Amino acid sequence: NCGYDKNFRYDNSYLIADRSSAWVLETAGQYWAAKRVQDVYAISNRLTIGRDYDRAHPDLLHHALDKGWCRSEEDFNFARCYTNRLVTTFSGAAKREHCSYTRLEESKGSITVEVMMDILRSHTAKFEEKPYQTASVSSVCMHAGSLIGDQTTGSFIAELAFPARGETEAEVARDTYWITGSSAPCLSLFKPWWMIEPDYLSFSEDETAEAVAYWEQQEKIYRSVLKQLIDWKEYQSERDQIEEALLSAVRALAANTPDGMLAEIQARALEAETELRNKVREEVRENPLEYDYKGKPYFRRYWEKKNRKLEQGV
Repeated sequence: NCGYDKNFRYDNSYLIADRSSAWVLETAGQYWAAKRVQDVYAISNRLTIGRDYDRAHPDLLHHALDKGWCRSEEDFNFARCYTNRLVTTFSGAAKREHCSYTRLEESKGSITVEVMMDILRSHTAKFEEKPYQTASVSSVCMHAGSLIGDQTTGSFIAELAFPARGETEAEVARDTYWITGSSAPCLSLFKPWWMIEPDYLSFSEDETAEAVAYWEQQEKIYRSVLKQLIDWKEYQSERDQIEEALLSAVRALAANTPDGMLAEIQARALEAETELRNKVREEVRENPLEYDYKGKPYFRRYWEKKNRKLEQGV
């Protein structure tokens, strides 16, 4: 179940990569197909692999034939046969995938962490007309508040380090992972994470309460933006300054940087994030406003209900 306060289940897709190759793996229940990525690729909660898969479940074709989804091996297409058309059509997945893929194509050869952050924070033109006043199921940075669709849960960027000419593996900088740990990447801070000890940015399976508490802190910022209590442009500007400092600090790291120094950067990222949140929330308390949700009635009722649950700790 991938729903926080409801039962919500669906099949998923995965991008799997290391320094030598990249694959896309797509699932439909116990059945699956995988293909090697030759260039750039984007996924967004819908099946995209047709006939051009490199590996597959041994009964992938036979199951489709038994179900009558295709007439022959020549007629078989994984995405067409296994897709739930109703759910996929209304989910906005095709538009999100198209947006991501187009941006990747445009940036091919110069895809950076910053480019990936921009893609993960991107919205449709319709959302940008009235930001934080409407739901947007078709945005890569998905916003809830309609009958269909949910909210982007969290965002993750893997920055793999590749050796330059003449470098050995020992001379290559570490792989760096940039994570939000919170919903709505358009308002969240991407923080650098490494597989080190101590680790300040992840939670164990025994720390569910702590993980939820962390998520709630940033979620309250998002809800305050919806209530028109926070100037989201100013908040984003201050967030961007923190992020730029973190990006610069990570770029300056040597390949043999000790774990302790990396942990210090993680700690500074969390401190800066907390300071920004506390500052904004203090300003809200000092300058109370008459506020109401903007947008259509369903959108307003949706978030009023969600806020009551958040305040009650549900």
